[in-house]
Amino acid sequence: MLERMDHRGACACDESTGDGAGVMTGIPYEIYQRFAREAKLELPPANRFATGLIFVSTQLTSVEQVVKKLSNLADECDLSGMFTTKQLWSYYADLQDPEYRTHFAMIHNRFSTNTLPSWGRAHPQRMLAHNGEINTLRGNVNYSRARQSVMESNKFSKELLNKLFPIVEAGMSDSGSLDNMLEFLCQAGEYDLPEAVMMMIPEAWHNLDPTLGDIPQAKWDFYKWAANSLEPWDGPALVVFSNGRYVGAVLDRNGLRPARFYETDDNMVYMSSEVGVVDVVPGVRIVQKGRLKAGRLLIVDTKLGALLDDELLKLEIAGKYPFGEWLRKGAMNLEELHAIVSHPPSQSRCYTFDVVDASTAMEDRRLPLFGFTPENIDLLILPMLRTQYVLS
Repeated sequence: MLERMDHRGACACDESTGDGAGVMTGIPYEIYQRFAREAKLELPPANRFATGLIFVSTQLTSVEQVVKKLSNLADECDLSGMFTTKQLWSYYADLQDPEYRTHFAMIHNRFSTNTLPSWGRAHPQRMLAHNGEINTLRGNVNYSRARQSVMESNKFSKELLNKLFPIVEAGMSDSGSLDNMLEFLCQAGEYDLPEAVMMMIPEAWHNLDPTLGDIPQAKWDFYKWAANSLEPWDGPALVVFSNGRYVGAVLDRNGLRPARFYETDDNMVYMSSEVGVVDVVPGVRIVQKGRLKAGRLLIVDTKLGALLDDELLKLEIAGKYPFGEWLRKGAMNLEELHAIVSHPPSQSRCYTFDVVDASTAMEDRRLPLFGFTPENIDLLILPMLRTQYVLS
């Protein structure tokens, strides 16, 4: 499948260095069990151990810290680099092993556009692979940084959470930045992978009216709530993703990237940016096929062994919490602000806000979120309050 996508990638003029090719699979437990037997080691059962290339200190305390940090990794294995599509399989000997078995495979062949090729930028990333570009990248990154000061997590203390910042690492490509945010939502937050993808890459919902039946009210409430928590990452982009259990794809609301899928009666699902990448197996029938539409999710739950319905999945996620009630109780719009100013507090809805200490006011991350800088306050706002004259 990957080799038939060779024309989708790029290579150097010597034709021996690719922009990047890779594959993400489940952990091949059979191979590791065999390696363990040869080394006279006993491994835990499948799904109870992780694998990777790790370099640690020989000091016991350092080893214990690494073990603790690696105790909650996803069930996946990522093999990628600056290869052509054919070089990938010969470089990683594991991929040639007949005992290499996996419940899913996610492949990518890279054509560098906005960034130079490098080993670290080869797809798949930690959780996704991406075809297209994120044109809202700068705003997405800036808003994520502005929100860091008010973020909380039930999984990490404030001190540990601060060590995860910035959410988007410096020098990342648009795909790497998207991957950073998705991983943060799933690992530091309490979002399932499909829910996090719905938040980051929503369908076009703004102009839909739930009262007219354009969209279910619960789903509209979810998207409205998510829009207040996280700005959409807009492409055009086709994103495929996995955490070991869920394997899926989503086309952003612009819908300007190709994506075709097939489901066969032998419980296989194939999805690619074009058709013709796999041979039709004699005797196997196609159950359904189609084109992934803008804003739609194509997700396989490998634990249930099922291809999930887009609408039912989104309604299930939208019904997880009372998002509509949260919006009615917690949201405030301009009309309500006008009402507060025009009527006595006893006749209107009152709001209370935490008072910011004067010594740390200039460090409040909410200031840049709303476009304020220390210069704005010192040269414009404070002079107007004191003398009604602006200094500059």
